[in-house]
Amino acid sequence: MTLPETHGDTQEMGRDDPLRRRRLAIALMLATLLATTAGCKKGEETPTPTPTPAEAETPVRGGSLVIGYPADVDLFHPLVYSSDLSGQLLERMFPTLIVPHFQCQCIYEPQLAERWDWSEDGLTLTFHLRKDVTWSDGEPVDADDVLFTWDLVADDQVGSAWAPHLDNLRKQDPVEKLDAHTVAVHFDHRYDLVTMLTHVGSIGVVPEHVMRDWPRDNHRGAPFASAPVTASWFRMERWDRGQQIVLTRDESAPFEHPAYLDRVVVRIVPEYATRLMELENGTLDMLPGVHLEDMERLEAEHPEIRLERRGLRFNDYIAWNLKDPRFADVRVRRALAHAMDVEVLIDSILTSGGERYGRRAVGTITPELCSMHNDDIQPLNHDLERASALFAEAGWHDSDGDGWLDRDGQRFTFTLETNAGNPRRALAQIIVQEQLRQAGIDVQVGTVEGNVFFDKLKRHEFEAALGGWGSSLFVDPSNKWLTGGAYNYPSYSNPQVDELINRGLATADQDEARRCWQEMQARIYEDQPYAFLYWRDEVVAIHERFRDVRIDVLCLLQDLHKWWVPLDQQRAGR
Repeated sequence: MTLPETHGDTQEMGRDDPLRRRRLAIALMLATLLATTAGCKKGEETPTPTPTPAEAETPVRGGSLVIGYPADVDLFHPLVYSSDLSGQLLERMFPTLIVPHFQCQCIYEPQLAERWDWSEDGLTLTFHLRKDVTWSDGEPVDADDVLFTWDLVADDQVGSAWAPHLDNLRKQDPVEKLDAHTVAVHFDHRYDLVTMLTHVGSIGVVPEHVMRDWPRDNHRGAPFASAPVTASWFRMERWDRGQQIVLTRDESAPFEHPAYLDRVVVRIVPEYATRLMELENGTLDMLPGVHLEDMERLEAEHPEIRLERRGLRFNDYIAWNLKDPRFADVRVRRALAHAMDVEVLIDSILTSGGERYGRRAVGTITPELCSMHNDDIQPLNHDLERASALFAEAGWHDSDGDGWLDRDGQRFTFTLETNAGNPRRALAQIIVQEQLRQAGIDVQVGTVEGNVFFDKLKRHEFEAALGGWGSSLFVDPSNKWLTGGAYNYPSYSNPQVDELINRGLATADQDEARRCWQEMQARIYEDQPYAFLYWRDEVVAIHERFRDVRIDVLCLLQDLHKWWVPLDQQRAGR
């Protein structure tokens, strides 16, 4: 149940030396889980029988996955959470009607719904639910839970980020209970069938009997949000806030088979250097967001650690506040893009051992979406002469010879803010500051605590902001780019883009949708409401004893119930 949008990575803690342009990395701390048992000493192991060769290839139960993460979850409520870590864990704790895999687009398999079918006109989608799924308190999961979940999502008082997923349902009687284990969804119009299925099938289902009486306007304060009743492969054992989260296998999970791992534990370790040290000494099994500067040494010194690349799902951008008269002029925004050298940013920040772990961005649709991404857009090149000419057209000149552009006696100066604790973005700030200084722009840099930073973006209370997106893996750009969209941070408005978004979401013709999305990307790039910087690849470290591991662009913990550890490599207390 990945949110349609996330704020890219969470805090990154690590060394930073911009003067030497150190190659530091993708520290996206998505993450997961840790397991410890009271009284066990670090590194202590219990002898286990040596498996036969046949047994060594057969998944067995037992063992724990211990993952280091820099910041705690916010909530364990699948309808109102906001942190990426919450999403990663909730996907293993709550059922969705369908579960995705990814190959240029999401491909769905059954989960709570054992099957689904479409009406002949493509406007009604019927889900047939499994009858053998129970909540962790023993109550059955049924159609009432599904309808209750959709009702919560649609209620403005709840404030769910999933609400836009239901915008295309018909206004009267949009959902219907056909029997205790069958529900129907009625759409207002047809559009891309995969997106339609995603919109209603990917929302985590919650228990009606637990939550029906909770005030709709305070779901973030519900007891359920910190002590959830769940129904999937893992359930919560404990949450020591700011320290660790422990999930244990739910033996009653009916999906395929119960998880092989006994326990998944997330330890909260704010400092990257500490997480890296614990990975190397074996007290952590998994570390998302390995800094590129550490990769070569890890590969040379720790053959027991595998490094996995996730793909291009996360990007960084600079948002210009278009309510600010300086940035309202498209000539200024294009001049700023010409004044920045994104290739230098990629070489400085996303390169290790001569290999790049990123590529230039031209929009917010990830290149992983293959034909939906517009590969024909030519990024604006670094050209100080062109930048100077565009600034001059907009009235900005160095009238007094002091090296700074000015207009009407006012120097062109602004503050570029980013979220605190993110060394990659801190380094990018310094590089951009120097590049724009060469163009005569006086940039001040500042950092703001993460939650405050993103709240300021939502309220449009910034001049320029260096942030990031975790891209959706289906195309619905309405929240980001539609006039008045919830995550339209620059306050961007283009009637032609609005029309393309509405047309793209309204068509069931894949080719027509593709044309809409590609033209939309070209028009937005022409307008430059963001300085689009780069897509970046996250590197994740995991101990080699874990088998059948799947870490991909879709999910950090894909198919976690299938991960396992051979008997002779399972560790006591872990």
